[in-house]
Amino acid sequence: MFEGKEYTEVDLSAMEDMTAEDLCAMGKIMTKLGIVNPVAEMTVDYAIYMAARASGKPVEFSRACPPRRALS
Repeated sequence: MFEGKEYTEVDLSAMEDMTAEDLCAMGKIMTKLGIVNPVAEMTVDYAIYMAARASGKPVEFSRACPPRRALS
């Protein structure tokens, strides 16, 4: 559930069209968040922001997911 609507799936197919520029943007976001990790792409925060970028949903959408759904 997010903002009163139930979702059963999220389309992340746009990830296939992402470029290195998207990865750079994620790196900048992680830095702004204070997440300094040599393997930032392995963090939940990174996954959430990538999912938001690919799905067009706000970051809060993924943050509201139960852990099991957010990590699958």
